[in-house]
Amino acid sequence: MKKKLLLLFLFILGIGIYSFGQDIDISVEIKQSITNMSNSDIKITLNNGTPDFNVYLFDHENPIWKKEKAIKSIKIENSMEGSFENIPTGKYYIVVEDAEKNAAMKQVYIH
Repeated sequence: MKKKLLLLFLFILGIGIYSFGQDIDISVEIKQSITNMSNSDIKITLNNGTPDFNVYLFDHENPIWKKEKAIKSIKIENSMEGSFENIPTGKYYIVVEDAEKNAAMKQVYIH
C-alpha cells in the first residue's frame, strides 16, 4: 500500500498538479466535535506560506488529487488558522495551497 501511495505522489509531482514546497508547515489539533460527539474537529495552524490559503481534506483510502474531488475545502484568508468540523473517524490527507501555488500535505488520523 505504501508503495502505491509513493507512486501516486511521484505521479502527481510529475504532472504538475501541485508543487510541494518546504515553506508551508501544517500543524493540526484534533478535538471531539461539539455538534456530534462521535466525530471530531480538525484545527489547522499554518506556519509560513503566503496567505490566502486553500485547504482541502481528502479521504486516505481514495485520495483523488483534484480540488473539486476533496471531501471538504476551506479558504483561510488573512490568517494562519482554520478548521474542518464534524469529521468522522478515519484517515485523511490535508493539502494546503498558498497564494503562490506552493503546497504542503499532512496525513491525519482521527480515532
